[in-house]
Amino acid sequence: MSLLSIVLSSCCYIDPSNDGEVAEWYNLPWAPLPIKEIHHSPTPEDEIEAEENMLKESQPWHVDNLIDVALRNNPDTRVTWQNARSAAFLWRASRSALYPTINLSEQLLLQKFSGGGIGGGAAAANSTGIVGTGNIGNTGNTGNTGNTGNTGNTGNNVNTGNTGSSVVVGGNTRGLSSNSTSSSNQLLISTLSFSYLMLDFGGRLATIDAAREALIYADWTHNREVQTIMLNVLTFYYQHLEAKALLAARELDLKEAKENVESAQEQFDAGVVTIVDVLQAKSTYVNIQFQMEQLRGQTKTTLGRLATAMGMPPNAQFEVVNLPEDLQMEKVQKDIDELIATAKAERPDLAAAEAKWKGQEANAKAAFSAGLPTLTANGIVQNNDNINNSSLSSRYYSGSIILNVPIYNGFYYVNRTRSARADAAAAFAEWKSKEENALLEVVISYADFTTAAQQIKFADENFLYANKAYEAALANYKFGINTILDVLSAEAALSNARAQKIQSRTFWIISLTNIAYATGTL
Repeated sequence: MSLLSIVLSSCCYIDPSNDGEVAEWYNLPWAPLPIKEIHHSPTPEDEIEAEENMLKESQPWHVDNLIDVALRNNPDTRVTWQNARSAAFLWRASRSALYPTINLSEQLLLQKFSGGGIGGGAAAANSTGIVGTGNIGNTGNTGNTGNTGNTGNTGNNVNTGNTGSSVVVGGNTRGLSSNSTSSSNQLLISTLSFSYLMLDFGGRLATIDAAREALIYADWTHNREVQTIMLNVLTFYYQHLEAKALLAARELDLKEAKENVESAQEQFDAGVVTIVDVLQAKSTYVNIQFQMEQLRGQTKTTLGRLATAMGMPPNAQFEVVNLPEDLQMEKVQKDIDELIATAKAERPDLAAAEAKWKGQEANAKAAFSAGLPTLTANGIVQNNDNINNSSLSSRYYSGSIILNVPIYNGFYYVNRTRSARADAAAAFAEWKSKEENALLEVVISYADFTTAAQQIKFADENFLYANKAYEAALANYKFGINTILDVLSAEAALSNARAQKIQSRTFWIISLTNIAYATGTL
């Protein structure tokens, strides 16, 4: 039973996602500390059913629904999650070097012997090969003496009257009667071997550390991929809302252009202006219709990009909830220095780069240790059970301590160590390069955010003045004071002010999202 327990324990399986080593599910980020609250992950069948129900719903989707579907459907998170699981299993496998290796082998040896007749004939033995047994020798002689075959550990001589033959199997000799023409033998050999690396000057621990850092690298990479998918969904969501808002703004422009055409037609019918005013007004009206078609195509394009980011077909049709009209223009409470400090501490890709460097440092230690002496303990227990005759059974014990000292191998370990140290230096430089780029992203996103905040202020003022200017120009045109060019120019300025108002708000909210992504807090 104890042997069975050892065998079964070697087959135990523990999912690393249930032990805090990786994220519990591919749509969830990994936490450095084990998650205390257990989340019951949905099965793929539940996900598909929930997604189909959401598609059937006529209500617009909220942004949290969009992100949830994206994290569950986008294959990129599954790739990084499975990579993290693979790294977790490799880390567990590396820890096996700290424990002894115990193997059990069972071998059943079946032998059949055939011998000559009276007067001395050669005896032949047919048997299967067996590791650890000696050579089998058989001789038939006439006389009073039986020959002894020497193999393995012991040799037994059996005499049979006037004629005899001697056969040795695994150290056990069995005589055959002169009246016998064949005989068989069955031997069960059980071998229990033991091996343990007692001393390696830190090589095993360094290998385990490298595997651990590789796991941390995979976990942080998964977290960054989750943030990247969230960023893509939010960006395409805001761009889709912008396209819809611009289309709605152009509809207002079209309404005003139609009013301009009607005013020009009235002035022309009254004989105040020429047909040129009417044609110019109609040209502007048609041009707005042309631009509206472009915006309709842009709306479909942004919706397709959003669907793709969510892991759905690009031709999926659904509606999204618009942002509130009175969007609170909150300010970022931290200054640029605090944002940079936050990015250094929170960005998953920087933590992944640091873990990669630490892993390469551990690999360098392992490479150096490989060229140092090792001390290994070995042991063997072998039991030979003769099934036909238990008195011929035997048991064998062996133990050894081996000191292995590498003397010369063409500077193999020296060059391996130098290569590993060069890889560690390259990983450190890569980490610092990513850190510099990350801080640059923080500065750019913060500058965009402050710029967008000022643009919103000026865009609102511009829209206010442009709207009043258009109303005044149209009224003066009806009184015959202004020309149609004044009206069309004021209308174009108003249309541009509407677009700037929409675009500045989109730029502001996207830049705010970019700050969260750049600092690793999205």
